Amino acid sequence: TLVAHTATTITDREQLLTELAAVRERGYSTCRGELETHLHGVSAPILNGDARPVGVVSIWGPGNRVTEDRLPALGLLATDAAREIAERQRARSVNPAGATPGPPGSRPGGPW
Repeated sequence: TLVAHTATTITDREQLLTELAAVRERGYSTCRGELETHLHGVSAPILNGDARPVGVVSIWGPGNRVTEDRLPALGLLATDAAREIAERQRARSVNPAGATPGPPGSRPGGPW
């Protein structure tokens, strides 16, 4: 068994493997107070060209504002942002001069 930080922490190996399969399927993970009871959120990986994680986009907040019914929409926002960051990073590595502009005020070639 794994260490429980709160009452909602997954401590069963099979339950964890099932959750990891669901994460892979939907493209983002969720947290419903598993580490700190009052914090809920979603996280999506930023993947490089080899589909390996190089970063993460997370959206977190108090459980009374980041409710269960909001997690799918927030997960979509996180995955879209992670995908955009990955695409910009890949474009930048192909064209270091910065063919993909970042937001206003960012460094040439992107905010990273």
